[in-house]
Amino acid sequence: MANEAHEPAPPTTWLARCRRVLAHAGTLRVRLTIAVAIVSGAGLSAGGALLVHAVEATVVRAIEDQSRDELHDVGVALASGVELANIHVMAPGHRLSFLRPDGSMIGSFDHPTPPLLPLVAPAPKEVWSLVEVPLVSPKEGPLRAVAVRPLHDVLRSTATLQRALEVGVPALVVLLTLAGWVLIGRALKPVRVMTQDAAGIADATARERLAAPPAGDELAELARTLNGMLDRLSDAMHRQREFVSDASHELRSPIAATRTQIEVALAHPDRVEAAAALRGVLAETTRLEGLVADLLALARLDERRPVGDEEIDLDDLVLEDAARARALTIDTRGVMAVKLRGDRKSLGQLVRNLLDNAARHARSRVVVSTHLAADAAVLRVDDDGPGIPEADRARVFERFTRLSSSRSRDHGGAGLGLALVRRVAEHHGGSARADRSPEGGARLEVRFPRDPREAA
Repeated sequence: MANEAHEPAPPTTWLARCRRVLAHAGTLRVRLTIAVAIVSGAGLSAGGALLVHAVEATVVRAIEDQSRDELHDVGVALASGVELANIHVMAPGHRLSFLRPDGSMIGSFDHPTPPLLPLVAPAPKEVWSLVEVPLVSPKEGPLRAVAVRPLHDVLRSTATLQRALEVGVPALVVLLTLAGWVLIGRALKPVRVMTQDAAGIADATARERLAAPPAGDELAELARTLNGMLDRLSDAMHRQREFVSDASHELRSPIAATRTQIEVALAHPDRVEAAAALRGVLAETTRLEGLVADLLALARLDERRPVGDEEIDLDDLVLEDAARARALTIDTRGVMAVKLRGDRKSLGQLVRNLLDNAARHARSRVVVSTHLAADAAVLRVDDDGPGIPEADRARVFERFTRLSSSRSRDHGGAGLGLALVRRVAEHHGGSARADRSPEGGARLEVRFPRDPREAA
């Protein structure tokens, strides 16, 4: 069996190796300190190298500029008629040579000129700076003047600077690393405190919260954000527990009523008519079905799913539901054409709950109307019933809320209809409120944002 060919692994760069080291270096404080050491070491080393190079280049350039100035003075002297033999060398240790165009040397001053080498190229025992300038002598004609100057003083100075940096850079890196370790530890101390506080909070409903650092920095903002999240979780858990408790109670009532009627019918078959018992069971089953449907609808709305984007005629939904058989007739003369964008099913349930609620509590009259306001589409339902006390008009939209005997489960309500109305309205970006009706009873008003295309 032939061996499978394996592609060679890509070469690991030093940056990838540093990342792996930091990823397995333990705590965040250790990783940040290692990063400080690496960055400061690399930065200071590169800065030291650049400093040595810049100092050396600056000094060499100054020497070359000085040589050019002196060669320019030599050219002026030659042009004025000074003989080559009378040209004086610029300074001890400096060398000056004159060459013809064919490369032959006319003269050299100070001492024999070394081989003409490139700038700062090493000679066997010395490094030189070489500057060449074309000149014209009245006697010799065109010449090339070459000035060569030793750079041993420059190299000695840069070598001293480099040795100082070789000692100073590591020492400075160590100091920066220690300072980074201390400062990072202080900066992360609030995080350790918040971690300990969070470990001690067993339940979001507990009263304990994270201690926010006194400084108004990002960590303090993080603590406030986390505390806000805990508050929201606490509220959600509190509402969930209340919801489960209330739902259990509401579900128990029709189940218990159904069981009682069945047990009575079975225990006294000669006294209870089968048709009457079945009608009672059917009524409780219908009530239970409606309650479960409302609970499921509220649960779906609490999931905060995206709202639908279907174009809906709100007036059609109102007229269709108002035509359903009820104990009284609903006045729909105030219904005007109103378009919305949303979910048809949930909006239909909203309309049905509003009309059922009004019909349940009205004495003889229910009036429904729709119209367009400046910034909203408005749906109003008025009845001539007992109305809602002003102190309870906000509470009436809470779940499992029944305000009085006139609004009790004897009338078929479980306290979920108006809660569902508010959640559907909010899910579509709107709101619901209760007020006093001109008919003498309650007015329930729902406002939706207008369709931008209709507003235009």
